[in-house]
Amino acid sequence: MMLEKYCRDNNFTNKEVYIDDGYLGLNFDRPAFKRLIADIESGKINLVITKDLSRLGRDYLQTGYYTEQHGMELLGVDYFLIIFYFKEKELL
Repeated sequence: MMLEKYCRDNNFTNKEVYIDDGYLGLNFDRPAFKRLIADIESGKINLVITKDLSRLGRDYLQTGYYTEQHGMELLGVDYFLIIFYFKEKELL
């Protein structure tokens, strides 16, 4: 899996996986997404990694709300999009 490889390559050892199989990315009332937000708000998380922005949510305005205004940025949580990491590796 791409995310696991990225974590191994970059020595990220503590990881929690949030997967909402069977839910559309336009829906922000997903069980794992809600657990992610709760974990961010409680201080359990300082970094979120996804392949690309659409993996967090397909509605870019709502996704921006969560990454910038609601939780991640305000609570000091970094957000990495690793698609750029693999694209760069392909170009080398």
